[in-house]
Amino acid sequence: MKRVMITGVVFCCMAALSMCSTLKSVSITQIPKDKSHTVEASASDWAFLGLHSSNTIVETAGTRLESQCPEGNITGILTKYETTWYVLVEERKITVKAFCSKQG
Repeated sequence: MKRVMITGVVFCCMAALSMCSTLKSVSITQIPKDKSHTVEASASDWAFLGLHSSNTIVETAGTRLESQCPEGNITGILTKYETTWYVLVEERKITVKAFCSKQG
């Protein structure tokens, strides 16, 4: 009986610590000739049972990226959207990488 309880506890701990990550999408725009100045930003949020109430992470990532290139053009944008499940809680993450080229 003691062995069964220990096995059950170990199984529950392993299940609680397990996670599953999924890459949902990747997209890229035209890459510029001048690749000297790169910028990167990310944003994430959490939701119980994957029930998200808003998509503000998209605007947050975009704003963070734009703030790194205030007087230039952002081109060669690579976006990545991924989710990770931790038992009953989901994390969504958006990562944006790009090139900042100065205007003029």
